[in-house]
Amino acid sequence: MIYHLFLLKWAKRGSEELETGRVSHLFDSSALLNKGLKKMKKVIFPMFIILFWIGTIAFLHLSLLEWINVTFLIGLISGLIATSVKIIHSGFLHLFMSGFKKLNMTMMPKSRSLQQVDEELENNEDIIQFKHNLSMMVYKVTLQFSILTISLSVIGLFVFYN
Repeated sequence: MIYHLFLLKWAKRGSEELETGRVSHLFDSSALLNKGLKKMKKVIFPMFIILFWIGTIAFLHLSLLEWINVTFLIGLISGLIATSVKIIHSGFLHLFMSGFKKLNMTMMPKSRSLQQVDEELENNEDIIQFKHNLSMMVYKVTLQFSILTISLSVIGLFVFYN
């Protein structure tokens, strides 16, 4: 199997890498493992959501119509959360938020040392990267949750009316 993967990657990248001796990265098993884990995560999360919603029917003894309404509303709310995170992350409201920050500073002035700490935190690349990664994770999870939940409610509607 590794031999076949090697041949596929070699064919894609060309023979110049083989001639220069840069083929050691093609045998990296950790890259294959990470790729497999990413695929598994894409399957496990939706399966967990489906099992969760099936469990709510059994545990809460909801009728099908009640379950459809609950799943649709929760999917709609999570979709609004995902949309809000994406809008905030895109910087669309940056001017609006910076204006309120300036109003806050004029109403309640901060000491110089606190202003310096705030400036250092705003310019710290590690914190900026952490906020970016966290917002993108929240966006992806809530968007996937909302799409799957609304899809389940639509499937429930088809079952209810047939």
